[in-house]
Amino acid sequence: METLQEQLEEIKEQIAEQPEQISAESVSVSPNYKGKHPLSKEELAKRKAEKKKLYESKDKMVSHPAHYQSDGIEVIDVIKAFTKDLKGIQATDSGNIIKYACRWNAKGNPIQDVEKIIWYATHLLRELQAEEEDKKESK
Repeated sequence: METLQEQLEEIKEQIAEQPEQISAESVSVSPNYKGKHPLSKEELAKRKAEKKKLYESKDKMVSHPAHYQSDGIEVIDVIKAFTKDLKGIQATDSGNIIKYACRWNAKGNPIQDVEKIIWYATHLLRELQAEEEDKKESK
């Protein structure tokens, strides 16, 4: 079966050879074409999946660092699951709390990571308190 690119090249050659004989009526569509995409469903699904793939670095410290994994679970998947219904700063703060809580003892600076957990938790708490105050004031 000819690829779409090969069919296009063939048409271009025909036009170049006999431009005066080519008209809209003389151009035919492949009998296999039924108004559907020329790629198979499998190929379309494969291409769609490829587009969804994240950038993979050859350096595992970029794509899958050990300090963000445990028993086959990656922290980014945990963050995604627990923040899917959150927005804005709530999602950001929650994601950072999870990230630092998961890695605090794996990167060599546990006190700093625990302080980061406290910082993001305090920031989130203040945001939630401010939202609650705003709701009370607007009533």
